Amino acid sequence: MFYWAAFSMGLLGSLHCAGMCAPIALSLPYPEQSAGGKLRSILLYNFGRLITYSLIGLVFGLMGKGLFLAGWQRGISIVMGVFLLLVSFSLLNPEKTLMANPAISRAYLWLKRQLGRYMQRTGPFSIFLVGLLNGILPCGLVYLAIIGATTAEHAWQGMFYMASFGLGTFPIMIAVVWSGQWIKPGIRRIFTRFYPVFVFALAVLLIWRGLLLEVPRSLELWEALGQPVFCH
Repeated sequence: MFYWAAFSMGLLGSLHCAGMCAPIALSLPYPEQSAGGKLRSILLYNFGRLITYSLIGLVFGLMGKGLFLAGWQRGISIVMGVFLLLVSFSLLNPEKTLMANPAISRAYLWLKRQLGRYMQRTGPFSIFLVGLLNGILPCGLVYLAIIGATTAEHAWQGMFYMASFGLGTFPIMIAVVWSGQWIKPGIRRIFTRFYPVFVFALAVLLIWRGLLLEVPRSLELWEALGQPVFCH
């Protein structure tokens, strides 16, 4: 699994999609406390998001394992790679596509109401719960990370993939909440322009990984035919 790719996706993409997450984090009723206490509250909120991402990764990792056992992993990896290619060229917007579904749109409105309730409360549990709920908000960046988790061969790989993605979002989100202000537009534009390049690179990796999944079987067949296999 490309855990480094998941972390990089979270790090670079957090500037791209934090327009939804940062206002929520900045609006939380952090109790008046020391710098250390404020940092603990910020981390509590972000660890809530991390747990949700990890659970999502576990679910889709289980799906990926099932696909792997069924022998569909190669095709799925290639299809996901092609999907990311379309996203990188702005030919497809997964977030808008999903939000066009009435059921998903209603679920999103319900989630916003729940967030509004808990954001009016103080205390560590409410902050942590907001983080948990924030992790399931519609977000194109999260959907891209889920694609990577679906290509996992084991459930724990999908979980760690999404956890790596979540950890990648930590630096920007912590910096924004700690400073109490948004990041300058010039810096955002730099990362936003670079982000499609990264998505394109990840798409190529997934397609390449899908093509290489058949290599071990080819080697086994070659050996069964009594031909020598040379390793370099």
